[in-house]
Amino acid sequence: MRLKGDNAPMSSAPEPRDQQYLSLILQKREVSKVYKPRFGRAREISLDEFRMLYGNHAFYSWFGLNNPLVYAAHNAAGGMTSLYHQIGTGCEQLFRRLIRDQFTLMAVQAAWSFTITVPGRVGRTVSSLSITER
Repeated sequence: MRLKGDNAPMSSAPEPRDQQYLSLILQKREVSKVYKPRFGRAREISLDEFRMLYGNHAFYSWFGLNNPLVYAAHNAAGGMTSLYHQIGTGCEQLFRRLIRDQFTLMAVQAAWSFTITVPGRVGRTVSSLSITER
């Protein structure tokens, strides 16, 4: 709750800008709600596709890895990883937005990147964590 100059309480409703900031974070969690595992494939696979792919496979059935609980475990673990990634992405977007708003910058002026270097390999430049600007 914010206070007026005379210390009388103002409305407890978030201000429009505060609501925008909150939305940046909350929108990111929606991505994780629809997560599906890939199991080494190029695209996500459903439980039915998992059953088709692994249901009659000798190796997977010998070890019980064709069980729908394996799919559920992969879905839960990947969903949690996705959630953590999305929280990080949302925090980066929020930080970038705060900088833009505080200093009246355009999106391009608040962009940054860094290069990850590994000995013996080509450096990889990371510019942001899946940023989508409005």
